[in-house]
Amino acid sequence: MKAQKILILCVLTVLLASGLFPPLRESRSPHGSAGYGLIFLTDEDVQVDTTRLLIEWVCLGAITGAVWVLLGVRQERPMPSQVSPP
Repeated sequence: MKAQKILILCVLTVLLASGLFPPLRESRSPHGSAGYGLIFLTDEDVQVDTTRLLIEWVCLGAITGAVWVLLGVRQERPMPSQVSPP
């Protein structure tokens, strides 16, 4: 359970960072990437690339789900010292 709490804390930190530093694109060109930048300091000719941001969040959610399941499976198995002899 402790590992899952650490996982949630890490995921929330990454979500916050990706929200504060989202992918940007140039307003004049729909395919022109402007890299990443602090959301509060963007220029007028730069917009947040919401498509890439949502893809990042979906990938993060999928990876989090997979790790969550793996952590849960690992914790449900009894340790060799906890198994009683037959």
